[in-house]
Amino acid sequence: MKLECILFDPYVDDLDAYLQSGYTKNVVVLAQFLKVKMFNGKVQLQNAMNCTKLLFNPELPETIKLSDNIGSPTQPLSFMKDASVMSLTKEYLNLSHRKTIRILKQ
Repeated sequence: MKLECILFDPYVDDLDAYLQSGYTKNVVVLAQFLKVKMFNGKVQLQNAMNCTKLLFNPELPETIKLSDNIGSPTQPLSFMKDASVMSLTKEYLNLSHRKTIRILKQ
């Protein structure tokens, strides 16, 4: 399942630390304590004040089984630190998706 999300504050640091590990294929992200909301006809996930947790590939029987059963994605988990300096090669050959705040609000 592909899920677009925007992370802020400590969640960005958590994701960055995970990406530095180098393991970005078949990632299972366990998100605890989120609010599910509708905005402009789209389902969105929102953190709950000071209690949302993101766990990357937690060592649980269910996540291990899920990771083993899903095929390798064509595009692994990725993270863009500064989209303004992305080269055309990276933008088009790596199929990176960039969106402005205006597009996200639509």
